[in-house]
Amino acid sequence: MVTQTNVPAPIAAQPVVVIGGPTGPGGGPTGPTGPQGAMSLTGTTGPTGRTGPSGPTGITGPTGAGAFTGPGGVTGPPGSIGMTGATGVTGPTGPIGAAQSGARNFANPAGGYGVTPTFVGLNFTATPIKTGNVMAWMAGVALNTTSGGGSVNITAYYGTGTPPVPGDSSPVGAVFGLTQHLVLASGTEQVGFMITDKISGMTLNTTYWFDLMISTTSGTGAFVKDIQGTALEV
Repeated sequence: MVTQTNVPAPIAAQPVVVIGGPTGPGGGPTGPTGPQGAMSLTGTTGPTGRTGPSGPTGITGPTGAGAFTGPGGVTGPPGSIGMTGATGVTGPTGPIGAAQSGARNFANPAGGYGVTPTFVGLNFTATPIKTGNVMAWMAGVALNTTSGGGSVNITAYYGTGTPPVPGDSSPVGAVFGLTQHLVLASGTEQVGFMITDKISGMTLNTTYWFDLMISTTSGTGAFVKDIQGTALEV
């Protein structure tokens, strides 16, 4: 007969050590990785949807009140008129004509004239007062009443002091211009002449006379007439 008890069996006084066996070798090598599968294609983008209608424009707000322009200032009284500027210096006066005979006609001076140069004795005078530079002209008509004509030589002179008288044969003063040597083909032929020159360096406020000396190469038939004289200070 078996008798049961509730008393536990006694625990062994010493633990039991279980010694394991040696570890076996590792598993075999890892196999190669298989190829990657192909990627699937990306699908196309769908069309953009229509833009919806714009909303209504909002109501414009009222215009803000601007700054008020103030009233215009009172216009001041007109300024006084400035003083008149000083008058500029008057420019120098232009030269004044010393003398001008115009169409003065010393008609038919006494003649005729021979081989000795002789003054006509015009007593034509002028007085420079500004520059002492004078333009002088002497003009007229020449003739030689000798049968068959002949020469007439005309020389112009000017000077100071007592002017020559008709028939004076002593040259005085100074020559101006060029002597005119005229040859007439008959005793009735008449030829015009003119002598002109600018005379410089005349003494101011001094009276100068102007005259002609006449001569011919032969005979005594030389004449001059209708003589005009002009002297103009420049």
